[in-house]
Amino acid sequence: MGETPVPMGWDFSPEGGNSRPLGEKAQGKGEEWISCYLCVTVNGPLTVKKLDLYVLRTFIPLLLGSTAVAWFILVMQLLWRFVGDIVGKGVDTIVLLKLMFYSAMTVAPMALVLGILLAGLMTFGNLSERMELLSMKTAGIPFTRIMRPLLGLSILLAGGLYWFQNDWMITSQVRFWQYYFSI
Repeated sequence: MGETPVPMGWDFSPEGGNSRPLGEKAQGKGEEWISCYLCVTVNGPLTVKKLDLYVLRTFIPLLLGSTAVAWFILVMQLLWRFVGDIVGKGVDTIVLLKLMFYSAMTVAPMALVLGILLAGLMTFGNLSERMELLSMKTAGIPFTRIMRPLLGLSILLAGGLYWFQNDWMITSQVRFWQYYFSI
């Protein structure tokens, strides 16, 4: 039985330590090693490497935290503009919570974009501070390969933001201004 091709990186064969970049033919076996941009093998499913999982595991908590902080700051900034109109009018708590909810939905895309930017900077800062980025580069892994899981997640989030802004943000802005003018 032949070996399963590894999608990206270098093949360090046990026979004499010959190393060759993937994409070249394996010597003496007649197998073609396949490398592709999305780590998809021809005969197998989408492969996820441990490096991808590690980078995502360090990125996602930072993304959630920085998005929450940016979201809070943007909501408070938006509501602070209207605090003079809201305070002292005897506004019901339910109406105030609905106003805060719809204002939070209005600024969600900006908060997520700021969160992605800040979390990406913090992720690569943490990796370089712990010398892990240096060890990855020393191992011959290109920086674009290290960034690939973050780029893929950012593209997925951008698609979700497009859907959110197209469908939900418009209705949340309309309801925010309806509640605001009804006060």
